[in-house]
Amino acid sequence: MNITREMVAKGYNKGIISVIDNGENYGCFGVCCKIGDNAFYFDSFQTEEAESAEEYLNEKGVEDALDEIFNTLDETIKDEFEDEYEYYYLVLKENGI
Repeated sequence: MNITREMVAKGYNKGIISVIDNGENYGCFGVCCKIGDNAFYFDSFQTEEAESAEEYLNEKGVEDALDEIFNTLDETIKDEFEDEYEYYYLVLKENGI
C-alpha cells in the first residue's frame, strides 16, 4: 500500500486533497493539507510564511505544493503515523484514485 505522486495529483484535481486555511477542525492551524476528515502540515517553511492557502499556492505553485504533500506523506507520515497513512490511502482508493 503506497500513495504515489500521481495519486496525490489526481486526488487534488478531483478535490479529495486540498490545501486549506485554518484547518483547526481537522487538527491543524494555518495552511495545511486536508484529505478526507484529517489534515496535516507540509512544507513547514513555506506554510508558516504564507497568510493563506491561496497565497501559498500562488507563491509556491500547485505542482511544487503537490510535491511537498507527496514528500510529507512518503517520508514522514508513512513511517511515523502508519494508521493515518493507511486512512489517506483508503480515502483516495474509495474515491477512485
